[in-house]
Amino acid sequence: MKKPFTPEEQSILVDNPYTYKVTSTTISFTVEFKKLFYERRSKGMAIRDIFISLGYDPDILGQSRMEGVSFLINRAMRKEGHLWEGTRPSRSIFDEESPEPTEENFHRMFHELQYMKQEIDFIKKIISATNDSGK
Repeated sequence: MKKPFTPEEQSILVDNPYTYKVTSTTISFTVEFKKLFYERRSKGMAIRDIFISLGYDPDILGQSRMEGVSFLINRAMRKEGHLWEGTRPSRSIFDEESPEPTEENFHRMFHELQYMKQEIDFIKKIISATNDSGK
C-alpha cells in the first residue's frame, strides 16, 4: 500500500510546476511532465533519476508510486498515443463538463468509433455463424 502524503509533503509536491493535483493519497501530473518523463524513459534513463531531474523527491513519492506512474504513462502512449492532464479522463465522449470539441475529445471519439466498428463486425460474424449453423 502506498503511504499517504503528510500535509508538509503535499505542500512540497504542489509547489512543483509539474504537479497537476495532490491529495493525501494521490498525485497527478501535467502533460508536460508526462511528455518529458516518456522521452527520458525512452532514452533509458532510470525512473528514479527522471523524478529527481524533474524536481521530485523519490523518498516522498515512494518506489511503487513512481513505478506506477511510469507504467501508466507508457500504457497511455502505447494504447492511446497521447497523454492528458492529471488523471485519465472519463471514457465517455459526451462529457457535459467540456462540450467544446477538443483534440483530446477527437482522439477519444476516434478510438471509441474504431472500437465500436470492431464490436459490430464481431456481432455480425456471430449472427452469420448462428444463421449458417441453423440451416
